[in-house]
Amino acid sequence: MDAKLAYISIQGIINRCNTSLYLVLNEWDAFWLEEIGKYVSVKYVQLPITELISRCNCSRAVIYDPEIPDTINVAMGLAALEDRVVMSPRLYEIYSAYFKDVIDLRELTRKEGWGNTPEARCRIYEWVHENLWPRAEKRIIAVIAPGIPGGVPITLGLYEYAVALRLTPIYLSAKDPCQRSLLEKFLAEAPSPGVLTAWFEFEEGETVSLATKYGKIVAVMGSEPILPGNLVIHSSMPVQPLKYTPPIRLWKILKTAEPGIYVTVFLTDGDNLGYDLTLGWGRYWQSVNKLARPIGFTINPILAELAPVVWNYYIKTKGPLVSLLGGAGGAGYFKPLYGDVNTIEQYLRRATRYWNITGILATQIIDGGLNSHRLYAAILRPLAVFEGYFPTSATFTYAYSSTMPSIYVTQSYTSNADADKIIEFLTQLPTALVFNAVSLPGFGSLTDGMRCGDKGAVIFGPYIMMRPGTYTVEYILETRGYCENPAAVVDVATDLGKNILTRKEVNCEERKATVRVTLTNYTDYLEFRVWGTGNEVCVKEIRVYNITNENMNRFYAISIVATASDIYRRPDIIGTLFEKLNEHGVEVLTPEEFAIALNPLEMTKIAREIGVEEEEIARAEALIRNAKYEEALGVLRKAILRKTARVIIVAPDGFTPETGVYRVPLGAVVEVKGPGSFEIYVNGKRYTSNSVRIVGDAVIEVRQIHTKTEYLVETATLHHTVTLYETITHTIVSPIYINHTITFVSTATATPITITKEITQSRNVFLLALATALLITLAFLVGRRGCTT
Repeated sequence: MDAKLAYISIQGIINRCNTSLYLVLNEWDAFWLEEIGKYVSVKYVQLPITELISRCNCSRAVIYDPEIPDTINVAMGLAALEDRVVMSPRLYEIYSAYFKDVIDLRELTRKEGWGNTPEARCRIYEWVHENLWPRAEKRIIAVIAPGIPGGVPITLGLYEYAVALRLTPIYLSAKDPCQRSLLEKFLAEAPSPGVLTAWFEFEEGETVSLATKYGKIVAVMGSEPILPGNLVIHSSMPVQPLKYTPPIRLWKILKTAEPGIYVTVFLTDGDNLGYDLTLGWGRYWQSVNKLARPIGFTINPILAELAPVVWNYYIKTKGPLVSLLGGAGGAGYFKPLYGDVNTIEQYLRRATRYWNITGILATQIIDGGLNSHRLYAAILRPLAVFEGYFPTSATFTYAYSSTMPSIYVTQSYTSNADADKIIEFLTQLPTALVFNAVSLPGFGSLTDGMRCGDKGAVIFGPYIMMRPGTYTVEYILETRGYCENPAAVVDVATDLGKNILTRKEVNCEERKATVRVTLTNYTDYLEFRVWGTGNEVCVKEIRVYNITNENMNRFYAISIVATASDIYRRPDIIGTLFEKLNEHGVEVLTPEEFAIALNPLEMTKIAREIGVEEEEIARAEALIRNAKYEEALGVLRKAILRKTARVIIVAPDGFTPETGVYRVPLGAVVEVKGPGSFEIYVNGKRYTSNSVRIVGDAVIEVRQIHTKTEYLVETATLHHTVTLYETITHTIVSPIYINHTITFVSTATATPITITKEITQSRNVFLLALATALLITLAFLVGRRGCTT
């Protein structure tokens, strides 16, 4: 370990100017070096560490105290500011002759009273704040785990970046009073918008909330033991980031006009750059691409600038149905609820830059709220914002800017991909939300899976947003011991309890208390509470039913938590979820399709494209102007059903991706292609051509002539020609639906051809394989001019 720290400090000093040095410390460093080698040439040489000391002109050293890991952070800060090589006492004894100036932090440890207790650790970083921070680069606050006893292992990968950019590494708790106060000083003195690289140990919530308050995002890459290094080289690669193209299938969006259950599924935690740099901790990216199903993968678009080779790898290896969404916040971990308007606006303007570079259209956020979404719609202009991380509600609302409508979706279900529980949730009628006692906060204690108490708010939360409608709320509870009426009081409240919408006293013998509440507008921060009246009352669960008589399709957003232990151990269970959804007739959309299907302005565009009468479109637009968005969707869906046909494709075994139900425009031509011999039957009648014009609902069956022949049915290729005045053909162009499976073409023009010119740049790279037992690989990139700032 001590040799690796020495090499990393030298690497950071060298990488600041002129030559780039690549260091392989783990399998991910080796993996990305291979990818980098596709852009630059690589040569192998051998150099001893003394040669590297000479090359970096390093005549100064700093010795850390092996008994106090936080002194490694202090040493790296001195390396960043004074070009010192970080040495352990053992290594310094070997190489002392090469250094003219040395700082021994063991002396400071004794003098300043440094140690491993919370108080002694606070003193270490008070010294850093007083002596190193004033000279350091402050745009990035490098929170790096030095490997304190019993804590998160040391994060080697970020030290090179810190040394090269002249950052001062720190590792402070947001819970310990002394350390929190000091952390706030660093945050307050750093410019905004800025970056905090990680959090202390497992203090995610406290640190991200605090960082947001001070206008900082959290990059999540300073407490990852397997974080790849060489970020200076990654960020300096002469590579143009590729643009993300969302998978949007028009026929899937048209199908949502039919009654049914529609869901979108995505994985969380992509805000974590450590997660992104390891392809979803080495397991999730491969898993979602193997599925060949519509699924969202959250990612941090900052990656396109920090590591463009890595970003391009995602784009090049992405499956055709995999969507990329912004991780929590949109471009760096950020909780809008804890920032003021100015802080949120600064963040969103910065995020917009990364979205323009990458092509990201939607994002997940945590602790947002409807008010912050209006800012998202006005500045970032997302197609959709998916709010939440823990189980919340099946609801959505809208926010509009002058040029881009966006939909705000409160996640319906968050899980570890437990397929049976999700199916049970989705198929309940009427629409139901179920909150168990474990998932809700309260002052009652948890006993036997219930929350019990006798006074105050036994249970409260979950502070969700729900759309207009009439709801029945059921409280499943019981009393224990002697009881006097009323046994408890239940209510539904908003505005943190300031506004009570309904209230009911519960008698001792009741096991289920029911109240009804009507919401006339979208209502945020709803909570369902149980109050003790002196009796011991236990709450098992709370159920919320939407009993509104509305003819609306049911849409649910399901997020799968990447950190859940079950799915981390067995990511293949995501496939089981999709199998169950298919068995129960649940349609799965990509996040972008999901957002478009719920957006009346986007659906208006589609209605025009397929020839819906202008009178119907005008009705929908009038409703949109009056903010009656769901009514507008109802009008558009009925009109689309009248203008489209329901086509059922039946194909032999082996054609699963093409077999299914499609809703296509009337007059569209379904073209079936494939090797081998086959026949087409339409509604039971044999068809002589492999092209079928759709004039109404149809069952198209593909039959093999030679049973041993395998072939492909390209039912996704649908040619739609609109005839105007019987003789003039007109091409319908849909620029916002990239890669949709219904292709609109003109019979009068040839197929357009896009020629992409690939420009490659080459630079020499010298790879150093050290002739030591350390098994460390180095690479030099030469020819770079100027210093990293």
